[in-house]
Amino acid sequence: MFDRRSEFFKLSKEIAKRFLQSAVIVDDQAYFGENLGLEPRPELIPPQKRSLRQDGPESGSTSADEETRASNSGNAAHRFDAKKVIDSFAQQGIVCSVLRPEEEEKETLTDMLHKLAACADIVVIDWVLQGDNGEKALEMLTRVAGSSTAQLRLIVVYTGDQDIMGISQEIKRVLEDIAEASVQEEDEGFTMIFGATRIAVLAKPETKLPDEHQHRLVPFDGLADRVTEEFTAMTASLISNVVLESLAQVRRNTHKILSQFSLDLDAPYLTHRALLVTPDEAEDLLTALVAEELQAILEETHVGNKAGADVIGAWIEARKDNGVDFTLTVEDGNDLITVITGDTVVALLRKGIEDTVKGMDCISKGKKKKILRDVHKLPLTSMFHADVASSECLDEKLAFVTSMRSYYENVPQLTMGTIVKEMANDEPSYWVCIQPRCDCVRIGSKRVFPFLPLKVTSDGNFDITLKEGDRYVRLLHKKKPYDLRMIKFEPLKRDNGVVTAKKDGEVYCFQDTSRHKYIWVGELRRETAQRLSNQFAATLSRVGLDESEWLRLWARRRQQN
Repeated sequence: MFDRRSEFFKLSKEIAKRFLQSAVIVDDQAYFGENLGLEPRPELIPPQKRSLRQDGPESGSTSADEETRASNSGNAAHRFDAKKVIDSFAQQGIVCSVLRPEEEEKETLTDMLHKLAACADIVVIDWVLQGDNGEKALEMLTRVAGSSTAQLRLIVVYTGDQDIMGISQEIKRVLEDIAEASVQEEDEGFTMIFGATRIAVLAKPETKLPDEHQHRLVPFDGLADRVTEEFTAMTASLISNVVLESLAQVRRNTHKILSQFSLDLDAPYLTHRALLVTPDEAEDLLTALVAEELQAILEETHVGNKAGADVIGAWIEARKDNGVDFTLTVEDGNDLITVITGDTVVALLRKGIEDTVKGMDCISKGKKKKILRDVHKLPLTSMFHADVASSECLDEKLAFVTSMRSYYENVPQLTMGTIVKEMANDEPSYWVCIQPRCDCVRIGSKRVFPFLPLKVTSDGNFDITLKEGDRYVRLLHKKKPYDLRMIKFEPLKRDNGVVTAKKDGEVYCFQDTSRHKYIWVGELRRETAQRLSNQFAATLSRVGLDESEWLRLWARRRQQN
């Protein structure tokens, strides 16, 4: 969590502003400015029987005027100035919609908000609706938050109720009942993290709060800025900033992409489809073309700069403010030598580890050579993350992200790079398919697929990181021809000429012609799978010679050097 006053958080907030586009607000006390006469009227107070005495009300009683003033004061805290709020969002470039439900609309309100929340970046809900005690707000909140824990959501409860701590605790209790697990808390308990959803409780400007909670008061014209901060708290990181900037640039350049694929291209596309032996392959061509256009947009707008050297400098300073010292030490005999300090860490990230180590006079030449030989073993991630326990897991996570293809609720198909697992005597064995992609489609009958074995390693070399549940498995592929395994599969008629996995409980499985099942565990990215296949092909092209052993050993030594 970064300090919101830090330069890095401010940079992250600007990126969030470019990404955010829409907000939806539900408040039955919304009004659009006093001048239009739409300000809600206070509840009507029945006229009281005026006392004939002239010395004022009896002790302990309340006059009608006093009751009216008390009622007006209570309503003032719950009122919602829609104009100020909409204008504040407009200044941020965010379209804001305000729903002011009537009593008869209360029953359908949850369904309506659920639909809007699927496409809105920000959802703001009043706690008290039509005089209830938060029941409807809780119903809407849990419906939106619980519908999809994978969708990034910001929900803000913006209330005139004084008991904002009680509201926060009630929301937490209900969320824990849904998740059957503890809910992460931030901001002294006023913010809850539930999956990919962040729920923050804020107070309207006229709410009477104790001094220690005054920081939760947000004026109407400052609501847009505050919720943008709350959203930034979910996304403020180097890589997340690049992702948000990428999505923002794709949104901004939608017209350019559409103009590239103009309306008059339908006819030649249909011609292309008609000429193919398998017309459905034309759909894959369009997918690839759109993906390349998106990549071109991202490359031309240099979105990677959002994690460049200058931004990294701000990230480092923000981490220093949180107490991270960025110190890296290595052993040199019986001594410990400090290689990196907080003052030199930015130089390390600008120049790289090799130039940094070579420029250190305090380290011997032999030690420098040893460090650089095993540079991948340096605890750099634990230094940057300030947590030794989880640093190795984070390295495995990035390795997984960079080498494995993401699946977003798609049904896996058997192709080059598909990794499967089979169980024998409770011992797993892993295999990777190296069938060329063009031979994985248009299958009319039984077809053999070649697989290479993957060896599980714990402390040796590995070239694939696989995620299974909450753990990562390190694998090393074997590339000898005699390790190759041929497995025969047959696609079903409804699968359109490809071998498709079928759901089996909580996992997907491929079934061969002998009805033996192989559990699908992932798929390598195309470039990674192609490299693995090329390495196997290289072993097939080796030439065996009877030659001078003296000459062979000299040649091998040269290759090793």
